Amino acid sequence: MFRWIIGSSLKFRFLLLAASVALLVFGIEQLQKMPVDVFPEFAPPKVEIQTMGPGMTAAEVEELISIPMEDVLRRTPGFDIIRSKSLRGLSDIVLIFKRGEDIIEAHGGALWANSDSKAGVVLHFTIPIIAEIRSSVG
Repeated sequence: MFRWIIGSSLKFRFLLLAASVALLVFGIEQLQKMPVDVFPEFAPPKVEIQTMGPGMTAAEVEELISIPMEDVLRRTPGFDIIRSKSLRGLSDIVLIFKRGEDIIEAHGGALWANSDSKAGVVLHFTIPIIAEIRSSVG
């Protein structure tokens, strides 16, 4: 049996070489098309929003920044959980989306991505309530 395999391989060596090259080209082409996740994402997608309120106490930040922004962000389609933390001069809101949700498409154009950052993708979100917050703060 091995004599037949070796004999046929030597007899049809150009056909075998052509088949090998074709298989190699096909494999390289399929490898380039294949999506490869080196580090698969197990956590649901999330957006973190940090807003500064210089000179404000934690209670003022909560009342004037965090709560109005939470009210606006609750209308965001596809979100699952909203968490916020108000510190002195800083509001931190985390929006956790449902698994498989595309964050950029969920905002319907109000959110756009800037991938020029070396830290990753920076998301910009336009919130209409900011004008009201600024006018009430002074």
